[in-house]
Amino acid sequence: MRGLNEGSDEFFGALSGIRGNLDATTELIGDLRPSVSASIARIRELGDTVRRGTPVITDALDVLPLMVGAFVRSMSYGSHLQVYNCSLGLRLIGEKPVWIGSPNGLHSEACS
Repeated sequence: MRGLNEGSDEFFGALSGIRGNLDATTELIGDLRPSVSASIARIRELGDTVRRGTPVITDALDVLPLMVGAFVRSMSYGSHLQVYNCSLGLRLIGEKPVWIGSPNGLHSEACS
């Protein structure tokens, strides 16, 4: 009993240190929880967007080899790209495309 009593200060000191670490960890988790919750919500939104846009993404990936081939052929004349873009549309998944170029059609005047 005497040996246990002599070591009790170290034991209870260690318990106090553990409690301090647990308190700090609890406070840290409390501080991080709102941002982690917001990040998880954003990841869910991204997942929903990707799921809705899977057909568009698949179509774009299917056309990609053709586009790369056209760029490679065009660049065979030198280290520059000889391409005139007749139309360029940007579209967010589920939205109507925004066409860059002629305001009254899908193509610029040079392509008509």
